[in-house]
Amino acid sequence: MSNRLARRHRFALAGFALTLVLGVGLTPGTAGAAGPITLSKLADTNRDCNGAFISPSTKTMGTVVMAQIPRFLGNPATLITLGTVQGATPRAAYDIRIIQESADGLVGSCSAIVGKVTTDGNGNGILIATTPVLAGSTKWWVDLNNQQNFADYLDTDLVAIAS
Repeated sequence: MSNRLARRHRFALAGFALTLVLGVGLTPGTAGAAGPITLSKLADTNRDCNGAFISPSTKTMGTVVMAQIPRFLGNPATLITLGTVQGATPRAAYDIRIIQESADGLVGSCSAIVGKVTTDGNGNGILIATTPVLAGSTKWWVDLNNQQNFADYLDTDLVAIAS
């Protein structure tokens, strides 16, 4: 990992930790909630690239903290997610995507993978991923999809990006 990339990851994690310690802006996971940190459920839903439901949620499969770190000292504004997966498919590798939207639709790529989480024998795992805020983005969500079964998705609610 390059020094610049490592420095950006350290900055993002330090900002995330500081925001957690201060508890600034923690809001329960409601669609459209804005603030530096949002707690959202991870549910067995599937959304299209514009955030619309393809399949409705039947159960909660974990919890995700979604944090927004503002631009600081030349580092871009960053979206960070840290969470748990509980009771998902055992021993499965899930790709993590952080998908950003604007009022006009998708911003950036819906297929860009920003991390992976592998569940244990009970279907539990821990996820962490970061990505820069893309120009024009107004909301975002976290999507996990099982690489062995592309119909196995886990998604959070959509959350507004604080301006």
